[in-house]
Amino acid sequence: MPHGDPERVVVDGRIVRGMLVDLDGTLLNTVGRRSNAIAWLAASQALDERLGSQTGTTPAELAEILGATAEAFWADAERHRWGRLHPVLQRERVVRDALGTRGVDDPELVEALAAAYAADKHRQFHLFPGVVPALAQLRALGLKLVLVTNGEGVSQREKISRFDLARWFDALLIEGDEGVGKPDPEMYRRALAAAHLTAETTIMVGDNMEWEVLVPNQLGLLTVWVNAGGMSWPSAAAGGPWRVVRAFADVPALLQTEDSARLRSAP
Repeated sequence: MPHGDPERVVVDGRIVRGMLVDLDGTLLNTVGRRSNAIAWLAASQALDERLGSQTGTTPAELAEILGATAEAFWADAERHRWGRLHPVLQRERVVRDALGTRGVDDPELVEALAAAYAADKHRQFHLFPGVVPALAQLRALGLKLVLVTNGEGVSQREKISRFDLARWFDALLIEGDEGVGKPDPEMYRRALAAAHLTAETTIMVGDNMEWEVLVPNQLGLLTVWVNAGGMSWPSAAAGGPWRVVRAFADVPALLQTEDSARLRSAP
């Protein structure tokens, strides 16, 4: 897709030539306790006949156990990194640990329950409202766009393909392909290099405070925090975002500044 004139986009006295964009939780709704709970319940209900006789629980009770086990797994940073790079094994580990609390050791049941959870979870994935028009607006402004996402390569590319997102981006950087992910500064350096951008002329947009605000700030990028839940920035956290929005659809409006409007209207 052709670019316009990037020097016509100016915010706070800085020319903006590009934007790094997160995928999960920013463009694509894939996370959240509610969607996880729905998927665990659907999986437990689908296998209720086999599960009930072995676990002595109702689907709702087992779904709560599975959800709590998953939250405990993701709370550890090292497990988090391993899990997002090995999604199938991660789901099976959570199921195996959860069923273990009920005295159940059945590899076939573990595999079936994990697969049922994944199927319902993937069914729930959807783009947040206004994402495609916002991407189109950003491209119309002449910005180079780079998608920067953590996770395993195959699963992340499936999401990108399913929602036809690649057409909006100059480059796609996926943790599983790169061997490095956010918040490692190397991931940001590679993302900038992929589109021939510099930190001083680039904005990072994402929903994770540490990964997509604090570290990019340290590298000199402007940062936009997508804060769908309306949370307050922690007072103890240094280096807050340049701007806060409730949704990615609100990002293009941040670039409609007096300076950029003046420059766009200049002969």
